[in-house]
Amino acid sequence: AEKQEADAFEQLKCDVARLSNMICTIEDWAVSTSLSGVSRGKFEESKRLLEKTRFVCSVGNIDSEVPNNRMQAILASLRLGEEIMRAYDTPFEDFMEKSDGCLHDFMLSVSMLLHQFVLGMPKNQRFFHQRLNKLSEWHGKDVGIAQAIGGIFRGNRPLCEMVSEDLVHDVGRKLVQARRSGSNFMPQHLDFMQSLIVTGQRPIIRNKELILGMLKNPAYAEVLHLMDEPALLKRRQELLTRFKSFQELEKPAILRKWVGDDGEVQYHIRCLTMLGKLCTGRDESGGSAFVQAKMTPKRIVASYMSINEVQQPGCSQQCHQICILLKSTILDLVNAAYYDTDLKDDLFYCSSRHVELLTEVYGELAKLQEEMTRRSLARVEEDFLCMILKLFNSLVEHTSVDRWHLDIEPMLRDRVHPLATELNLPHYTVPNHNHFFKTAVSRLLGWLQNDDELKQQRLIEMAPEEAPGDRSRQLTVEVQEFVKQLRQNEFMKAALQEEKAKMVSDVCNIYALSNVGDESYQKEKERAQAEGRPIRGGFRRNPISTTAVMSRLIPH
Repeated sequence: AEKQEADAFEQLKCDVARLSNMICTIEDWAVSTSLSGVSRGKFEESKRLLEKTRFVCSVGNIDSEVPNNRMQAILASLRLGEEIMRAYDTPFEDFMEKSDGCLHDFMLSVSMLLHQFVLGMPKNQRFFHQRLNKLSEWHGKDVGIAQAIGGIFRGNRPLCEMVSEDLVHDVGRKLVQARRSGSNFMPQHLDFMQSLIVTGQRPIIRNKELILGMLKNPAYAEVLHLMDEPALLKRRQELLTRFKSFQELEKPAILRKWVGDDGEVQYHIRCLTMLGKLCTGRDESGGSAFVQAKMTPKRIVASYMSINEVQQPGCSQQCHQICILLKSTILDLVNAAYYDTDLKDDLFYCSSRHVELLTEVYGELAKLQEEMTRRSLARVEEDFLCMILKLFNSLVEHTSVDRWHLDIEPMLRDRVHPLATELNLPHYTVPNHNHFFKTAVSRLLGWLQNDDELKQQRLIEMAPEEAPGDRSRQLTVEVQEFVKQLRQNEFMKAALQEEKAKMVSDVCNIYALSNVGDESYQKEKERAQAEGRPIRGGFRRNPISTTAVMSRLIPH
């Protein structure tokens, strides 16, 4: 095993060295001159080297969203980052016409390698973030630089918090220019914006406000493509019917190639996803208000229902799959903008339109349950199933029953509850996110049955598959089970109760506990100073009232 590892390392060294040589001599083999033409042999060799090195950056030596951090670190030690940056020093405009397309394809492959090299690797991301100005010069050259830059920020909260306003507005301007010129839609640019809004399920308030400000500006009106007007809904139905690129969604974003107008559908879905992310978190950015104004309940329900006109028994498999993905995205938006939010819309909750949507969603859940008795669900169907369960969980947890339409509570009691009870049986499983599925079902039952123990289960957000041998998610599940068992221990129950009682007592008596002028505190302070020890109960600075604490806790 050690010899194989040593051999693999030597091969990597050779590959990076060869790649370095080809980048340094690019104008000798990729540019046609009066003395020689483009060397197709070297061009093909360069593409093979770039692809081979790119594969090494992911687990399993294939293009995937699961990074191989160890190999990324090894490549960084071989100065691959410096070699990639050297490629971006190439005078593209000077050589493009004389390269017979080779230079464009080569730089596209370099951008793909950069994306996989930095994905999920903070050290590599920081290296290229320091060289962002140089990389930004390649915007508009159609070599995948937008996706590569998106990879630099993706999942890296410190870098996302430092993103420049100019870069965000530059991306917005390019989206508007593309829409106005009739060019292809660019969903990858929206991926970049989404990565700036939320990282690790937590919003970045500065970036939310920055992107919201941009979207509210009339100059950037074309950034969003919501397709909620009658004419656009009709066009969307045509696009869904003809959709042929669903398999591209299995690839990393930078490697996807859309057939025909399929990119427009993906752009539309990314817009809805971005609106949902703008509602994440409890803050005063105004995200929920903006999204509710853009996607009113009337528009959301009409958009969801119109998909059924396309998703008929005779439609193609790819049409069926993209319809399910779009429905799942819309439900996620409903959850983020109308349920799991501080900005409640009581008129929507008590409307017949709300009943219509939930009745349709229940029907989808019943169909999926029936399919599960016959076969294993496809990945997109499984994600849709989990989204429906998450939606019902959010409805009962975050909205008030007394605000609902009168038909909703009977529907949950008489239809959703029995179906959830059935899905809770052991033989109902899904292949990819079974823990999330089972937790969502049992937690929903907890709310429907008012079972406090089931309510306390936490829905761990679904994420890309972990690397083989990576037990992080399994460990999380095991820790949750351990805490659940620990909570049943009588000693722990008593300790928790004692801590809770102490917390209530401290909050109720907080003024006496924080009053600097209290006589007993002054005596303790004098003794502590004389004995050279800390003051029991801590040093006091300003008195705090119970009313002041509660007035801040409750709104928060």
